Amino acid sequence: LSLFAIFDGHGGTQIAEYLKNNFSEHLLNSINKDYTLRFREILKKSIETMDKNMEKLEFSQNCGSTGTFIIVNNSSIYCANIGDSKCFYINDKEAIQLTEDHNCKNEKEVEFLKSKGAVIFRQRIYGTLSLTRSFGDMEFKQYGVNAVPYITKIYADKNNVKYIVIASDGIWDTVNDKDLFKISKELKNGSSEEFCNTLVKYAMEKGSNDNISCIIIRFGLD
Repeated sequence: LSLFAIFDGHGGTQIAEYLKNNFSEHLLNSINKDYTLRFREILKKSIETMDKNMEKLEFSQNCGSTGTFIIVNNSSIYCANIGDSKCFYINDKEAIQLTEDHNCKNEKEVEFLKSKGAVIFRQRIYGTLSLTRSFGDMEFKQYGVNAVPYITKIYADKNNVKYIVIASDGIWDTVNDKDLFKISKELKNGSSEEFCNTLVKYAMEKGSNDNISCIIIRFGLD
């Protein structure tokens, strides 16, 4: 297995740091413990349990983080996310989003939160939290905020995957799928490092003023 993940923190860095330091070991322990389960179920359970375990952390009440994961197992590629850090895969024809946006711009998510008693204004829960799913943020869990991941599965060969791009919303505030595909086709040597640097520079030049984290995974290229 290969694991790639981005955690975009808010209200402090503690939850994102905690995930960075602990999630990979937690996932491996879950695989070893629940090896009879389908991997999709293991991944979902690992993410939800990780969030549940954070209740005892003193900083988890009003500190939180997104989580966007890519797990590669031979030709199988699993993507899981909570929050608004997005992931795309790129083939010869287009860039295709693998994640679901969990924020107060998503009408389905807002409807669910309102059914749990949440009040939404300024596209934020009580004018504070824009995310509808996240790690941590325990003070908002009573209003329906949760860590139930959106999970998709593709195959590197069947889907003709050339690149996978995982990035925080600092990229996606100014970059869409067509921009992403165009950048991938204009690369001189096709390296993931060149792609990453070009993408970050493009987002900043387009006016992104949020923090940016980005991972590029390259598949099947010479």
